[in-house]
This record gives sequence, structure tokens and C-alpha cells, in this order.
Amino acid sequence: MVPSSSPPSRGHAFATRASAIVGVVPPAALIVFLVGSLILSGGQVSESTRAKWAVAAPYPLFVIPAGVLIALAGASVVLAVVSVATARRDDVPGLRGLIGLGIAAAIAAVLFAGMTPEHGVRTGDMVWGAQWAAAPISALAVVILVVGIAVLSRRSSIGER
Repeated sequence: MVPSSSPPSRGHAFATRASAIVGVVPPAALIVFLVGSLILSGGQVSESTRAKWAVAAPYPLFVIPAGVLIALAGASVVLAVVSVATARRDDVPGLRGLIGLGIAAAIAAVLFAGMTPEHGVRTGDMVWGAQWAAAPISALAVVILVVGIAVLSRRSSIGER
């Protein structure tokens, strides 16, 4: 067992940092879209809403392609596997921090699918874009992190007896 005072492995440190960067992109893009739409698109954030004031840039301000969100979600799964596989008990708090980013990325994918649907499919009164497909992949990364944290915690509690 690796002593707890040793620094994390280079692979773990890289995977965790890369996972955080990949995980923050979709929610950050969503915030930029919402704030930009409020300022530049007259407050119109979806097709079903109307501009509330003067429009500087027409709706949609930008569309995040489904392929981009799916690629980021896929990368988050791979990085979650690497992060968990190279983690020690002392790395659990850092892994817990990645859970929120994974959840936020899944939520961002669903919101983009509803607000700026790419290759939209009408469902009742809504049009859903293909971006939603990134949400279950991001959720898989969260499941991998949760299971990895549970295994690391269980392993360390058995070793302490």
C-alpha cells in the first residue's frame, strides 16, 4: 500500500485535472449561452420564448453540436476510469469533487437539447435536440466515480481493522 503522505501519481493527477476541465466545459458553455442570450438576444433563451427587449444578436446565440457534448462526455468516462483506477484513499475528496461536474454536464446537455435543439425531434409541444444523448454518458462517468469512491473507502476500512 502506498504511504498516505506520498504525492498522487502523475497519471492520477493528470486524469483528475483533465476530468475537471472536460467536466466544466458544458456547464460553463450553458452559463455563457444563458447570460449572452439575456444580454444580446433580448432575453430569448429558447424557441418558445420571445425577445423581451432590443436584440443585438438573433436567437440562438450559438448551438453546441451534439457531437461535441458526446465527445466531452465520452472523455469524462475514460478519465473517470483512469482517475479511479489510479486513486488512493487520500484521493477520495478530489474524486468527490468531480461528481458535481459530471452532474452539471449531464444537466447542461439536457438543457441545450431543449433550448437549442440540433437535429430536433418534435415531442408534444417541445422540440428535443440530439444533445440529450450526452447526458446518460455523463451520468455513467458519475456512476464510475461513485462506485470507485465506494470501493476505495471499503478497501481502506477493511485494511484499518
